[in-house]
Amino acid sequence: MYPKNDNSWLVTGLPNFSQKGNCTLFDPEMWFMPDDSESGWSRANRLSMWRRTPEYKQAKELCGTCPIRQECLDYSLKYFDLHGIWGGLDDRERRMLQEREHLLRTRIVRSDSIGGVPVERR
Repeated sequence: MYPKNDNSWLVTGLPNFSQKGNCTLFDPEMWFMPDDSESGWSRANRLSMWRRTPEYKQAKELCGTCPIRQECLDYSLKYFDLHGIWGGLDDRERRMLQEREHLLRTRIVRSDSIGGVPVERR
């Protein structure tokens, strides 16, 4: 829908893998919500509307077939303040994934400890 023939829009400082992504072949606006400067309720409302656009849906589909999807997702989870779709997930989805992983890690620590002291399993 938004083909782009060059990588001129790539942000400097991104890891080398980013140049191999499906996103380099399309207009970057597909992956980022317009006017990302808002916060709070107004941002939540705009994000909800953005998720209904054909551009959002196409970006998610392209990420699903991307050869570097996992590397991109790992990068976005490491630098959690990134906006837009990274590794097939948008801001909210990445936050939810991080929260779930945190809960799983917390449960593992709790099940392996007594009173906060680690217990060696036999």
